Parts: sequence; structure tokens; C-alpha cells
Amino acid sequence: MAFRFDEIAEQYQYLPFKNSFMFRQVMQNTNIAKQFLEAVLGNEIDKVDPSLAVKNRFNACLEDGARLEVYPRGKAYPDDVFIVSSETSCLEQKTRVYLAAMNSYPNTCYVIHVCNFDPFMRGLARYETVSCLKGFDDTPYDDGTRVIFLNSRYENGNADPQILAFLDYLRGGDSITPNFGLAKAVHDEVMKCRKDEASKDRFVVEQLLRLEKDKAV
Repeated sequence: MAFRFDEIAEQYQYLPFKNSFMFRQVMQNTNIAKQFLEAVLGNEIDKVDPSLAVKNRFNACLEDGARLEVYPRGKAYPDDVFIVSSETSCLEQKTRVYLAAMNSYPNTCYVIHVCNFDPFMRGLARYETVSCLKGFDDTPYDDGTRVIFLNSRYENGNADPQILAFLDYLRGGDSITPNFGLAKAVHDEVMKCRKDEASKDRFVVEQLLRLEKDKAV
């Protein structure tokens, strides 16, 4: 067990941003989450509260990202936002799990998938679901949920430049050294997390628990 602990701890100093643990650690940083969400949603945000992410830290269904309470400017109640790192498909099923865990009233619930693959093979950097009545595309059905997909393998950069740089860093990892804006903030936080002993210990424990769980199946 000691050998395995040391081996996993060694991996942590090279852990990329796209790794679900590192992604969660970085996106719980309120300044980074605020910059990211303002660029994605196009709205000014007064406050981001990461307490929901802490509550869900050991929920296996929610371990791939950060769940946040977000206070948009001019709104009395917070939106419920889940930002998740997605390396595999089955996004529809995952979205249902995330939405089931969220508060739907009175404001909006957002699930934002940050994908290191193109989930719809259309080449876009950003996709977003839209609900409408069947047969009436011009009649929206607003149930208070929004699902957004960001694609790091984009060919068409139909997103804010800050988000495109963010996606480039997610895809390229240490081969890219951003020098401005959101991507630089993310890179700096990744470097900081790699040196944080408490974060490393949490990573090792989570990995060991996962290995034991897989062994028991």
C-alpha cells in the first residue's frame, strides 16, 4: 500500500488540468469560476459560492466537477451551476444525474460540460440545448434548465476568446503557457495545486478508494 501511495503521489505533480480531480480543484476557485461563467453566460456576476462543491466532494455521481451557487447581477436568488470535466460520452445520462441533484427554483440551473472531445462532431467550440414545443420551433419551452457543451477539439471558434484560450489550455496542457486572462489564471492555479500537500493527499486518498472499489466489483 505504501508503494502505491508513493506512486500515486508522484503522479500528482504532473496532473493535467483536464484530469477530473484537478479540474474540480481549479474550478472551485471563485475568481476563476467567476471569469469563466461571465465569459460563458455573457452576464455579470456579483458572487460565486463554492460551498455546494464542498458538500458534494465525496458524491461519486458529482466528483467530475464543481457545483456552485452563482449570484448574477440584479437577481435576488442564486443560480445553481455545475461545471463538469467530460472525457467520455453518455453526457445525456450524466446531465440527468446533475440536474436531479440541483435546486430548480426559483432561478436557473446550468450544467456546463467541458469536453476534451467533440460530443456532436460538428466542429463547434460551443453547443447549447434549446427546448421548444414539438412542431413549433418558434415557441420556446423554458423549464429553468440550460445545458452547455464546450469542445476543446473545436474547428469553429464560436465562443468568447477567453473560453477559446481556456479550451486550448485544457487540450494542450503543459505544452501551452498562457500569458493573459482566464487561461493564465487557470494555468497558475494548476501550478499552485500541484504544490499543495493537502490537495495531493486528497487526490491520493480518492485514487486509493477508487482502486479498492474497482477491485471489489
